[in-house]
Amino acid sequence: MSFNAKDMTQGGQIASMRIRMFSQIANIMLYCLFIFFWILVGLVLWVKISWQTFVNGCIYWWCTTLEGMRD
Repeated sequence: MSFNAKDMTQGGQIASMRIRMFSQIANIMLYCLFIFFWILVGLVLWVKISWQTFVNGCIYWWCTTLEGMRD
């Protein structure tokens, strides 16, 4: 282990840079997984349920969402 002042200060800077790079890559991967998950959910819904069931579900969701806004 070197006790040179330059090596001591660069070690912390390199470690923090590596942590930032890792967090950037992890952020991109999580973003891609999030998008892929919602695309997969949409495809599964498109294949598994009928159009009428989907429309009825959307209308039900819309009505229950607006229910709290009634006087």
